[in-house]
Formats: sequence, C-alpha cells, structure tokens
Amino acid sequence: MKIERATMAECRFVYDLAVEPSVRRMSTDPRQFSFEEHQGWYASRIADPDVLFLIGHAPDGPVGYVRYARHGNAAEVAIAVARDLRDRGYARELLRVGDERAFSELAVSSLIALVLPPNEASRTLFSRAGYALTGSEVRSGTTHDRYERRRP
Repeated sequence: MKIERATMAECRFVYDLAVEPSVRRMSTDPRQFSFEEHQGWYASRIADPDVLFLIGHAPDGPVGYVRYARHGNAAEVAIAVARDLRDRGYARELLRVGDERAFSELAVSSLIALVLPPNEASRTLFSRAGYALTGSEVRSGTTHDRYERRRP
C-alpha cells in the first residue's frame, strides 16, 4: 500500500467513506453533512499546517485515510477504511505509517484517539499499535474511551 498526503483528488472518496453509516455511528461527531459542506472542510484540512491527512492507496485505488490534528503537544487521530476493504490490514498499516509521520512532521509528544466503547475494531487497533487506555472524554454528548500513544 502506498500512503501519501491527501489531495483534492480524493475529496469524493473521503466524503463517501465519512458518510458511510458505520463510520458516522462511530465518529466523535455523528452529524450528517452535505458534499458541499465536506468540500470546504476537506480543503481547509489538507491545507492546514496543523493537520496531517494521509490516504492509503492499493493498486485498485484508495482504501482509507488517517488524519492527525495537532492541538498543542498532542495530535488527535481519526482513521477509516472502506467497508469492503476492512480486515485486510490496511488500518494497521495506515496507523503505523501515519503515527511515525505524525510524530515527526507535527512534532508532537503524544497521539490521542477517541473511541466509542462498542467500537471493538478500533479499540483493538489502537491497543495493538501501542496506545494505552488513559480515561474517557465526552464529545457531542457521548462518552468516548481515550487512548494515548507517547512518542517513542
């Protein structure tokens, strides 16, 4: 898998993935949004120096994304893989490469992932990647488990 910075060329792919019902249910912000709203948000994210937005590409096309948003000395991570491409190791590889790049390129000391308790796949992914469960945090009125990985 090739992992590169996101460009406007992947805007529709990221939108289609983000509005997929299983992704919305597990998001820190489950609100629905239009493609037009997404385009503006996406353009601002990929241009923001405090955001590292990466897309994973297999030979047949994009498979998923991992995004890091820096807030002080930490970056919050969001990850998603296309529904029909899950359970093939893409999320693990996106997170492995993304974490290395986030520590380096964003110069943060820790990475934070907020995961809904029923999202067993993400809980397992982050735990196996070296993230520790450090508590909980409320977002959009919902309690999420807070996982943290410190710079090696």
